[in-house]
Amino acid sequence: MKTIILIIFMFLTCFAKAPFGLAWNSSIQDIKSNGIELTAQEVDIPGFKVYLTTSLPKNHSDADHYVLMFYKDTLVKILMISKTVSDDPFGLKGIEKYKEYTQLMLSVGYTEHRTFENIGRLLYKEPYEFYNCLNYPGCGEYISFFESGEGEKSSVKIKPEGRSSGLILITFEGPDCENAFKRVKEEQDKINESSF
Repeated sequence: MKTIILIIFMFLTCFAKAPFGLAWNSSIQDIKSNGIELTAQEVDIPGFKVYLTTSLPKNHSDADHYVLMFYKDTLVKILMISKTVSDDPFGLKGIEKYKEYTQLMLSVGYTEHRTFENIGRLLYKEPYEFYNCLNYPGCGEYISFFESGEGEKSSVKIKPEGRSSGLILITFEGPDCENAFKRVKEEQDKINESSF
């Protein structure tokens, strides 16, 4: 009986619910078998594969596309890139969307970990230079970080696209994502060490 309970627990942990109707640790083939078209992207991180798609089992109405990251053929990270917010030199529409998403994260059970919302620290200080400022290192940023009780991490960020346009980038990291990046770093450190 204990063995059955342990197997059920391991199964639930391995395929925990992820956003957009996906499950963490799903394989590439699992996702493709649901009719999802994945387009491979080039990535320079050993052990990782990255795919782009415009549709998932549960799409968000504001999504332009999604990026799925797999480590050794298991889903560990999902990015949702929103449709572009345009004709917005003051960033008012972008900030409104950003706030909608941060509230949504809280309403679905994430807790806010850190928030950085500032603008005009360097160079671009005029209100109509909102996206220019976000695009200039050290000038400003709009990003919030969240955590879930299940070990997931997430962030919501305004990403500039031009002088008066931007988009919202939402990142979800599964419970195994951080460990995957640590393993890659450890493996690279061993390779670097052995090269001397």
